[in-house]
Amino acid sequence: PLGVQTYFDAITSLIRTCRCDAIILVDAGVDSLVIGDEEGLGTYAEDFLTLLAAIKSDLPIFLQCIGLGTEAGIAIDDFLVNLSIHRKNNAYMGCFDWLKSDLGVSLYLDAVANCVPQNTSIHSLLAAAISAEYGAKCPEPLKHRGLDDGDILVHPMMTLAFWFDARRVMSG
Repeated sequence: PLGVQTYFDAITSLIRTCRCDAIILVDAGVDSLVIGDEEGLGTYAEDFLTLLAAIKSDLPIFLQCIGLGTEAGIAIDDFLVNLSIHRKNNAYMGCFDWLKSDLGVSLYLDAVANCVPQNTSIHSLLAAAISAEYGAKCPEPLKHRGLDDGDILVHPMMTLAFWFDARRVMSG
């Protein structure tokens, strides 16, 4: 069942099993940063449940948001407003790019290429952007959903990874 306590129990089990000294949450999309007045809100429920559960632990909690523009309903302008708010709250820690030449990114691309179902929208768009696609080009796996080239804009800002102190994000 969905709920903060259920998520916290799962996170606590992972912390114990893996002997973690920090938690890094990765949001593929940027809806974990919504504040509620955006044009669209994406699929934020699970993101917020995970954030609320993670900040109950005593460990440092970091949030990485990647995929700007991949999540339906989250406008880039809304993200930029929210980024400014999180900068003011000292929650923003910086940004870097997911590069195809990095081993971890290469493994990610391999996983996306071999995943089932193949039509994962955010990851298909991220993979296309990492592979230097640009423009109104629908990734092949998404064409199975009935999408076409004019429906999606792939751009290099999708590959930027924005880092935040998760506790400050949730307290801001």
